[in-house]
Amino acid sequence: MHFRHITSVVFAAVVLAVGVSADALATETDSIRFNLRQDPNDPSSAIIRTIDLDLESHEVDGNDVGWAVVSVKISELDANSQATRVWVDAAPFVGSPDGLWWIEHADPLNPQRSEFTMPPLLRGVVPAEDPADPDLDYSIEGAPYNAPPEPPFEVTAALDYTFTPTDTGVPVSTVLAAPTEIHPDDDPPAG
Repeated sequence: MHFRHITSVVFAAVVLAVGVSADALATETDSIRFNLRQDPNDPSSAIIRTIDLDLESHEVDGNDVGWAVVSVKISELDANSQATRVWVDAAPFVGSPDGLWWIEHADPLNPQRSEFTMPPLLRGVVPAEDPADPDLDYSIEGAPYNAPPEPPFEVTAALDYTFTPTDTGVPVSTVLAAPTEIHPDDDPPAG
């Protein structure tokens, strides 16, 4: 048992020194959730939508990690915080040159939620989980956020987003640079 622990430590040190891709490390998929509130500046207002990004570490370059966005899940919530409509994009368009979300981490082996505040452009047209619901044309992108002295949430991002049901073609939500909570219960992905 002691030998296995030493071997793991030596292997990890060699991997970090050589700088191999994150695939040689643990490539576990994890999720970051953005809570979209009825009033984006009011932490007590109802959460009306959630955006879950399933991420997987794909490449590591020093402290920079290239995260693959494996899927985007958008849920519309009712007054009881129950999902009434859900859309999942298992192959989202990621608007970066290599299709990855690059983040500079203080410690790439211990990423923090606060480092996941500026997602690249993510967009797609996806079917609803319930065939009775319309498909959803969506666009999500991180935006610069000039935080007030006391931001509304423990970890606050800013997102530009548009959600358009394809049956009407009329956006149900278009918001620019909305303060957005990164859900506090989610552990950040493991690099």
